[in-house]
Amino acid sequence: MIDRQTGTELAGVRSSAGVLRRLASLVSAALGVATLGAAFLLATLTPTGAGVRLPAVLLLVTGLAALAIVLSRIRRKARAELSLDALTAEAEKATGLRDGELRAAFELGPVKPGESEELVMVHRRLVSLEVAGRSPSDLFPGTNTRWRRGVVIGTLAASAAIGLVVLSALVRPVPTAHAARLWAAPWRALASVPVSELRVLAPASVPRGEAAALSISAQGRSRVMLFEQAAGEPPRSRELEVDPISGVADVRSEPIRARTRLWAEDLAGRASEVIEISPMDPLLLRDLVLELGYPAYLHRPSERLERPFSTLAIPEGTTVHVRGAANGPLSAVTLTPLVDRPGDSAVSLTVDGESFAGGFRPWMSGEWRWGIISADRTTGLVLPPPLEIRVLRDSLPDVRILHPEGDRALGSTLRLPLLVDVRDDIGVSEVELVSWKV
Repeated sequence: MIDRQTGTELAGVRSSAGVLRRLASLVSAALGVATLGAAFLLATLTPTGAGVRLPAVLLLVTGLAALAIVLSRIRRKARAELSLDALTAEAEKATGLRDGELRAAFELGPVKPGESEELVMVHRRLVSLEVAGRSPSDLFPGTNTRWRRGVVIGTLAASAAIGLVVLSALVRPVPTAHAARLWAAPWRALASVPVSELRVLAPASVPRGEAAALSISAQGRSRVMLFEQAAGEPPRSRELEVDPISGVADVRSEPIRARTRLWAEDLAGRASEVIEISPMDPLLLRDLVLELGYPAYLHRPSERLERPFSTLAIPEGTTVHVRGAANGPLSAVTLTPLVDRPGDSAVSLTVDGESFAGGFRPWMSGEWRWGIISADRTTGLVLPPPLEIRVLRDSLPDVRILHPEGDRALGSTLRLPLLVDVRDDIGVSEVELVSWKV
């Protein structure tokens, strides 16, 4: 009989061999995942239009065939390298045992008549002493290194395949979902194909936060799936019923707050083209500036005003220069008197893309209403409040002689002191005395 310690050491050799076989299983699993992942990535590159389903299914068959070939080759390699003969021969070489000693220790059975049980036990004890405490890398250095390297390569390949599939789902959700549906139920490729393609009709943009009216053309289908994917978010889906008469499903999207991709799929995995809806911010005027150019006789420098504007009290003859920009392209910007007045008419400002500029000279007091025409939208316009302008008339100067108060006879000096009061709403720069003989 073999003592317990000897049996334990020999069992350790078998356990080390089992570690290598488990490594071989990991290699098979990892390379299998990588093979199927590569086939699935190729399936996502196939067209997704109506009636185009067989290429994805054929790639599934190709992937399964490639998987079978990979697993078959790994199995043959494992059988050749991990057999008892191959492993014991490698362990004997690594531990310094003579050829066949370790194999004999495993294969010696019950002692036959005429054989020495003590010699059998001595042989096994000597062999166990050589392999005692050795790890798989000590017993099988070459094989252990090769299979561990295979695990690393297989794990990297499987991780890369899984990562690319996830990336494809994020970047190209429609073809990825199309391939996944067909791989999950490949018999759909043999189903009849509807005559028409799936189409999603929607506006290119809507005011931010509002829902878009969608029309899904799905002739020959009873139900479709609508997918919506806002920028930076995963796709959301909902199932819709198709009107059996018109073959159309009408629905409103979720509120559009960011650029959103939409597409539809039928229950057989066919997908429509992807469309995009962009949120449209209200058209606002920004950087609005008024510059007041006063009449030359006032000798006043120009004055610059920025929003918010209060009532503009300007002298008659002042030119109001307007400059500003919007948050979108413009077609026209106008200022129109709220009430028709003589001398004042609508003013068209010069537009250059998102900017505008111009000037006018109001002659009457009142309000001027903004008019804005956008170059790319018909809704979502936010107009600034009207300009309220009060025109100050230039009144005549008030001149009074305070002294003398009436006719006066001059003395011998022929001089007469005068006291004159001159007033004007704007100002007085010069007073001229005019006299004449009577």
